[in-house]
Amino acid sequence: MFHSFIYTANLDPPCDSQTSATYLFDHADLESISAELLGIIACSEQQDALGQESLGIDKARQLFTPFNIAKFIRAFFDNSFHTHYITPAAFSLNKASNLLVLTIVLLGAVYNNPYRSDDLATYSNITEHLVFEGPSFKKLLDGNRESLDFGDTLETLQAAMLVVILQSYKESPDSIRRIRLQRMPTIFTAIRMLELNKITNDCIPGVSDWDTYLLRESLVRVMAGIYLLDCYCVIFFRYPTLLRLDEIAFEIPQRDDLFHAHNATEWEELSLKDQKPHVPLRLRAVLRDFMRPEGEPPQHGEYFPNTIFGSFLVLSAIQCVLFDLLALHTFMNDIRVFEPVERALDRWKIHWDSLYQGIEPGTAKRAGFIIHAAEFWCVAKALVKHPSAAWPEDSKDTLDTTQSFRRLVDRLMSDDDTAKVV
Repeated sequence: MFHSFIYTANLDPPCDSQTSATYLFDHADLESISAELLGIIACSEQQDALGQESLGIDKARQLFTPFNIAKFIRAFFDNSFHTHYITPAAFSLNKASNLLVLTIVLLGAVYNNPYRSDDLATYSNITEHLVFEGPSFKKLLDGNRESLDFGDTLETLQAAMLVVILQSYKESPDSIRRIRLQRMPTIFTAIRMLELNKITNDCIPGVSDWDTYLLRESLVRVMAGIYLLDCYCVIFFRYPTLLRLDEIAFEIPQRDDLFHAHNATEWEELSLKDQKPHVPLRLRAVLRDFMRPEGEPPQHGEYFPNTIFGSFLVLSAIQCVLFDLLALHTFMNDIRVFEPVERALDRWKIHWDSLYQGIEPGTAKRAGFIIHAAEFWCVAKALVKHPSAAWPEDSKDTLDTTQSFRRLVDRLMSDDDTAKVV
């Protein structure tokens, strides 16, 4: 279960039968993007990106055919994990950047897996190099906040997020170290320069148009997605967080129905069903209210996220605080430091149970793996009770693979009292 946090294809079913029907691509567009991707790959292999062994253009032609590109893009969007961050309605094959298309195609190929995994690993390394060493990403480091108003900035951030996910599938210690120690810090440097960690979506129907809303909401969600990848590194590999608690000031995504609207008309109709004033829920403020002392009123009256994605985001933030405290616990024995986290976990579980009861089957299906958030809550509660179990028992228990996390869960669950924590 926990191993599949990042390997979402293991558990995530297709979102629904409707979405696949919308992926109708013009054959001329497919042929054009096929030629462009082949040109990118050929040029990168000549430059020996990341020191990769060349696979040759003939192998690339077998993978990046128009038919395969269409199939892999469908597979990508049918994987429900990604629909929290990228909506099919906002994706246009003939308008999207080549690097975003390349990352989407390769992730779709991973989900289909009809080809040699070694070949896909090589292409993913090439793509990583292209994304992070290319001019589009380096332009983000200039810190021009006005660039957030343009779609190419969003697509560059989406490509960076997706290539991190793509590389995580290999579970290669070298790739994990490079992603965590080189690429992820660079992403967060760009985030700070753009002040994306403070992003909110104040676009509403009647005031803003659908395209403007989609751009802003997609920025909120790509920020949330990148933060979750950081949480993944904290939880599974015990790396320190890359954003301080006072920096997680971005909005928690709220209206999934608006984000998943198929067109502007549907978006406007859905907005009429709930016309409450939009009040952004910033993750930092919500986390503070979850951890507040007993008897103290919350600073924000309605601080509970109203979606399972938002709730999972809060749980992940709580776990990041927990792992910071677990590191502190190696130098001190006072378990009272965990009390705010335990309060947050208890409040979160009450909220999750209430939220889960009202989830419609279609919504649960679109949620993908995060519908199993209670499993992560169980481990967090167990760690609060047994913090010493968090750290390796010997030098052989490396933190560079998810095997370390599996052994941690085994240690926790081997204790009868711990196994009954829920």
